[in-house]
Amino acid sequence: PVPAGPKKLTEADRLAQLVLEIDFETSCVPRGAYCIDEQHSIVSSNDFKGLGVADAAALTSYVHFRAPVSIAALRSLARKDAQVYSGQILDGLDSDQPKGCWALRKDPTANLVTLRSLSWPGYIAYHVPETRKFGGLYFGYAQKDLSLPGL
Repeated sequence: PVPAGPKKLTEADRLAQLVLEIDFETSCVPRGAYCIDEQHSIVSSNDFKGLGVADAAALTSYVHFRAPVSIAALRSLARKDAQVYSGQILDGLDSDQPKGCWALRKDPTANLVTLRSLSWPGYIAYHVPETRKFGGLYFGYAQKDLSLPGL
């Protein structure tokens, strides 16, 4: 029998990979919204009451909601004494490349902070300071903006 060659990629395969890439690079949550439990899993933090108004307006207050890739986050997760409330368990948005690929805005008419990905136009995340309300969504054309300096 003739050996089967590599699987031919379909449009559905390409789309699935693109969705994974967009989610990996954009999905974000407020720092402290998740912690490590006794089983060493990342879970929603019962103690999270929302970021303060000043903290909510800082990019350093947001992290990627994905498995970490930074050395600092991986070290924190590997510790045997599991620092349950460590702010270092997920990768911070402030270390994303290129610098300036996130736009953060405090809405002056409402108690709302929004983050927009400039790398993936169409992704927006929000947080209502001093509440547990946050989320994100993507409505875009699945085209990464490669014109940003550093890409």
